[in-house]
Amino acid sequence: MLDNKQLYNREREQQIVKEVVEQAKTTGAFQCFINLFGLRGIGKSFTIRWLRDRYCQDENILVAQLDTELPQAGIKSLNKDVSITSIHLAGQFIELAELSRAKSHAEATVLFTDDMDKLGRETLYSLEQDALRKVFELPELSHLVVIASSQSRLEWMDFSVRRRQISRKLSPFGEGTVKKEIQNSVPNYTSFAERLCRISGGFPLSVEQIIEYLKNENPNFADVIEERKLVKRNFDRFVVGYIMRDYSPIKRQTLETLAVLRRFDIAIMRAFLPVFLEKPYRGYSVADYLGLVGELTEAALVQWRYDRRGYSIDEDLRSIVIEYLRACDEKFRDKHAEAARVNRDLIAGPESAESRIRYAIEWLYHNTYGQNKPPFCITADDLEEMIGSLHTVTHNLDIDRRVEIKEIFKEDLELQSMLDDSAQQYLGNLT
Repeated sequence: MLDNKQLYNREREQQIVKEVVEQAKTTGAFQCFINLFGLRGIGKSFTIRWLRDRYCQDENILVAQLDTELPQAGIKSLNKDVSITSIHLAGQFIELAELSRAKSHAEATVLFTDDMDKLGRETLYSLEQDALRKVFELPELSHLVVIASSQSRLEWMDFSVRRRQISRKLSPFGEGTVKKEIQNSVPNYTSFAERLCRISGGFPLSVEQIIEYLKNENPNFADVIEERKLVKRNFDRFVVGYIMRDYSPIKRQTLETLAVLRRFDIAIMRAFLPVFLEKPYRGYSVADYLGLVGELTEAALVQWRYDRRGYSIDEDLRSIVIEYLRACDEKFRDKHAEAARVNRDLIAGPESAESRIRYAIEWLYHNTYGQNKPPFCITADDLEEMIGSLHTVTHNLDIDRRVEIKEIFKEDLELQSMLDDSAQQYLGNLT
């Protein structure tokens, strides 16, 4: 993705777009909405530009662009000599679809737009009500593909109910891609590719910034302080300065503090955050915390995880923040220890047995790091202590709950990686 001629790590997205556009060209009455979403710095804008430039070269397609900067949002053709005269955005959508065959003789219309969530919910809803339904109802407007990027996942109901919506969360670079970029740009640092991938989280923009730093500063990573300096620089410039540039200090500090947690709910937030937040932010009410999580969730920085029955920081973002906290935060272990204490206290609370099991597992995870005893493995003794804590409040951990515990560990790759041989055997015998 750092090379303007190549689109790394997006082969699946390219294939999906290609198949959909071909279907729109050859099938009657076909419309589709493709949503490529992900956090800032993941490469959404580059991906949209790269795809748009390629399809502009296809004479059989009318390629258009929707600019999302309000109040001047509007649609324009990029590769055909047609003009869109409607003042209102909904009218422009309809006009674009009509122009596709009537004047440009195109087989399909492909509309690209970057940062579509900038339009806001009200505008998107209005487009759905006023424009898209007409596009769907009239056969002559039947060859429209909308390809949009956004920070959070978007859904247009008229596309969704027809099973013509495809949503793809863009993933970070893997170690192989990062290594390739380092080899091409700063080959002296190729042996550090794995560490640099962890520091950057694989975010393309972060990788770009790190490579630029390596070129200019030529740091010596044999020196722990030099590596720590890079970690802090990446966090300050990429996470704080770019991903969270529009957010208040309380949101930034909350996100940084909550990143220690793999899973949290309002009860955990109320007990955990006041210990580490600066004084002005202590004493928040339940409503305050709900509002804060709601805003972070809307921004796609926090998400509700059904598999964990709680909230969690976006995993790609969390990986960068954890690298920073591990290297630069003197209270990192203290935060794990406090998270362990909070979860342990909640095991004996009034919540359901399922919730208590989740608290117990999170207690085990944080206790492993909070004790600061490398190599941070979970042993059979640790598992037995965790199950013992559940026995004290449930009186009898029935077979279904034991199976549930096994399934949680089976599905959680991070926990799996922490289990030593004795713990693996213990879980295998847990019935």
